[in-house]
Amino acid sequence: MMPKILPQTILALDCSTDVLSLALLTPEKMHMRELAAGAQSSQVVLHEIEHLLKDTQTPKSALELLVCGRGPGAFTGVRVAIAVMQGLAFAQALPVFAVSGLLAIAEDARMALAADAENWQVSAMLDARMGQVYTANCVWHEGRWCSNSEEILDYGAVAQVLDGLAPIMAGNVRSALGMANLPVPAALQDAQPSAAALLRVALQEIAAGVSVLHDPNALSPVYVRNKVAQTTAERAAQTQR
Repeated sequence: MMPKILPQTILALDCSTDVLSLALLTPEKMHMRELAAGAQSSQVVLHEIEHLLKDTQTPKSALELLVCGRGPGAFTGVRVAIAVMQGLAFAQALPVFAVSGLLAIAEDARMALAADAENWQVSAMLDARMGQVYTANCVWHEGRWCSNSEEILDYGAVAQVLDGLAPIMAGNVRSALGMANLPVPAALQDAQPSAAALLRVALQEIAAGVSVLHDPNALSPVYVRNKVAQTTAERAAQTQR
């Protein structure tokens, strides 16, 4: 079997947290740009993409693939990433690969802690606000990530993980647990979704034979939790705990 030819010029975007994260893979190197844009991501994302392409002297016509963080994460940010990549895909007739932000967290942790490991396990966690965390158990096996279904856990359930018995945990929940006056598990590795990690996961999947999306209309966000905000009574009850 002939080895799969992977795309060499790829643009990746994630807006699922307060950080606007961009990565551009060219035949020469990986270029990264991150901006603490918060709710302003929708206003600056196109400008930042244009700057990244200009700074690297990469015309849009050179792009071969778009990689998009499809959630879970901040509702508005996930929708922004989907909409921007859909627009670019239609305009440039480009395929898109959508990647879970939790797999990006797992990939960042693997590169930091166990780049050469096999059958390496990590619980990826992303702060979902409102006292909850998005999570998935991920296993690195034969050059790609496998995971169970993404779900929601309460902060308290994360804090109760017993030291020494838990797998490695990775995510951006340290501050949230501290603010909730909950202990931070010793197994926690700080990480959050990055466009560079999304891009690496996409290449791993493509090398394994997973197809890209050629119809941008098929690109859709994954929220896991459909509730956007707490009621006033729910916020008051949480404050009183």
